[in-house]
Amino acid sequence: YYILVNLGSTEAVSEVPNWQHSLPLKLAVSVSVSFMDNNFVRFFRLAKQLSGLEQCALLPHVSTIRRRALETLCTAYSSRNNPFPMSLLQQWLAFQDVDTTADFCRQHDVEIQGENIVFRKGAIVCPQTLAPTDYTIHEWTHKLHKPSTICFSSD
Repeated sequence: YYILVNLGSTEAVSEVPNWQHSLPLKLAVSVSVSFMDNNFVRFFRLAKQLSGLEQCALLPHVSTIRRRALETLCTAYSSRNNPFPMSLLQQWLAFQDVDTTADFCRQHDVEIQGENIVFRKGAIVCPQTLAPTDYTIHEWTHKLHKPSTICFSSD
């Protein structure tokens, strides 16, 4: 849990002896490295493999990687003529549904057109705080009742 709570910290990894010999620790290190590299697709794919409690250790970092993902996508997919499917962003960033994905985009001033997103370079705004229904805690706490997956469901 120490590595997951301290995502992106090389010191946290170095303080855990023999992590290379433990599959759960290797997975935690891979999640941390994907966070450091801003590889958000890999981050969420790996996070789905974690236990429920391990997933919950990631909660403080989820908004950060989602915001960084929006910043990256605003640069990579900046084109008015080529909108980005919101359903793909929902899948990549492990949102519960398209409406939650759209709310997150709107909160960061990313333009929504129907079921698509129009990314523009430098257009993202970083809110000082998330809305009271924080997208990480709110959307996942009701999933706590699902015994198979707590935070990152694959449905």
